[in-house]
Amino acid sequence: MSTATPAAGHRHAAKVAGAVAVRAEQVGKVFAGRGGDVVALQDVSMSVAPGEFVSLIGPSGCGKSTLLRLVADLDAPTSGSLEVFGRTADAARRAQDYGIAFQSAGLLPWRTVRGNVELPLELHGANRRLRRARADELLALVGLADFVQSYPHQLSGGMQQRVAIARALAESPSLLLMDEPFGALDEMTREHMQTELLRICAETRAAVIFVTHSVPEAAYLSDRVVVMSPRPGRVQEIVDVGLGEAFRREAALREDEAFFRAVTRVREALHGVEPASRAAAGDTEEPTAGWHDDGPAVDLNADEPAAQRNGEPTVGPNGERPVEPNGEPPVGPNGERTAGRSPGTPAAAPGAER
Repeated sequence: MSTATPAAGHRHAAKVAGAVAVRAEQVGKVFAGRGGDVVALQDVSMSVAPGEFVSLIGPSGCGKSTLLRLVADLDAPTSGSLEVFGRTADAARRAQDYGIAFQSAGLLPWRTVRGNVELPLELHGANRRLRRARADELLALVGLADFVQSYPHQLSGGMQQRVAIARALAESPSLLLMDEPFGALDEMTREHMQTELLRICAETRAAVIFVTHSVPEAAYLSDRVVVMSPRPGRVQEIVDVGLGEAFRREAALREDEAFFRAVTRVREALHGVEPASRAAAGDTEEPTAGWHDDGPAVDLNADEPAAQRNGEPTVGPNGERPVEPNGEPPVGPNGERTAGRSPGTPAAAPGAER
């Protein structure tokens, strides 16, 4: 391909040389506003290796999409440095080092599926024969070979997103930037598209930065998850998912215990649970006397309930007095009935009227 092949070859050389796909060092972004400056990002440092899948997750407004836009050279950082394959974001954009997919597929309704995928190549001067060959190759990769002549309105939401991914891959990028591309899909389609994305990444070996609000999605897709703090967005923690290489994962992983542990680690990092606290967490406390959510605990060091030892009747969680199996109130040590009197009230003498 006249325009894409040299760039692809150059990117391959960069990978062989060991260049990091993305490196951010103390990146900050401040937006000026009428009410004062808004600090969107502050001192963000992270890196993405070639072929690595990294997700960004955090509360709304923490700067995830802003960081993605800085990598894509759609905006410029206020401070710090940002490199894509060893060069500036501007130079990486001009070299077509990356492709972008957003939550909305953004397909042109008057173009066919093939025409939408061809668009980036057309804009960069590739001839018609090469454009068509590349588009058909990518549409086969995303499972849409039978829909090349269809129009966007004839496709489902998941199919439209696959067209958008194919378009993002048109110029053989070494990096995919994805901003909640499956956020508008139903759960079944979303899970299918996650598995499809991993398959596509296995074919292309592109690095991915993926913005999401879904903890399970981040855990399933990623090699590492960058957890961001509320605004101003900082890197709160980077979680190594530890599920093996992302591109080798299959749908059955979602039922694996290791996957649930990974989801828990990401969720705890998102909620600010310190790693040391996580290691110490668990049911390690000894039972104590008193009422728990699931009933009264037993004092293992006593011969009788603590409440009876101090002469008071045992009280349930809703203030009720206990009864014996025959429906009668419990009998005290001198034969008196204990239920129905207030704490501190003397028990009735044996034989007294009740």
